[in-house]
Amino acid sequence: MSPYTYNNYEGRWRNHLEPAFGALPLPAIDHAAIAACMAERQAAGLQESTVKHHLAVLCGMLTDAMGEGLIERNPLRTPQRARHRGGGRHDAIDLQPKRKPPRLLEPAEARALLAATPEPYVDLVLAALTTGFRRCELLGLRWEWIDFRARRIDLRGQLYWKLTDEGRTREPTLRVCK
Repeated sequence: MSPYTYNNYEGRWRNHLEPAFGALPLPAIDHAAIAACMAERQAAGLQESTVKHHLAVLCGMLTDAMGEGLIERNPLRTPQRARHRGGGRHDAIDLQPKRKPPRLLEPAEARALLAATPEPYVDLVLAALTTGFRRCELLGLRWEWIDFRARRIDLRGQLYWKLTDEGRTREPTLRVCK
């Protein structure tokens, strides 16, 4: 597992799963407890895809616990998952998507944001407002990917933070698509 993946999983555990499951004995982490936690996360405003990422981490942990004989079965790997939308990998918990359309800034709000932005960051904020790129994509953007004549950006990578070999300090790394 790459340090980036480990850091991602550890953050999902620490920030989202440990508060709900950290104090429970493993056998108490059942279908009902997981469904309640995930419904609570969605009610708090997390997107279904984000909650499913949390489920993937929890599923891996429960699979490891099962492999070590700490639990008899993984509640996220039950046959009932096939009865839900599409029979997806982690659909043992049927999440009901409550997607709200994204809130877009009104032109006056965008102008106010730009006016309040410190000078070194104005171009970055303007690019975010006009392209829809994610933060990691904007921070990883390179001049050679921009075709000004064609008014096009060929997004080939993104910046992400990974743990160093010591496991403590983070350093930004550019992940480039081939």
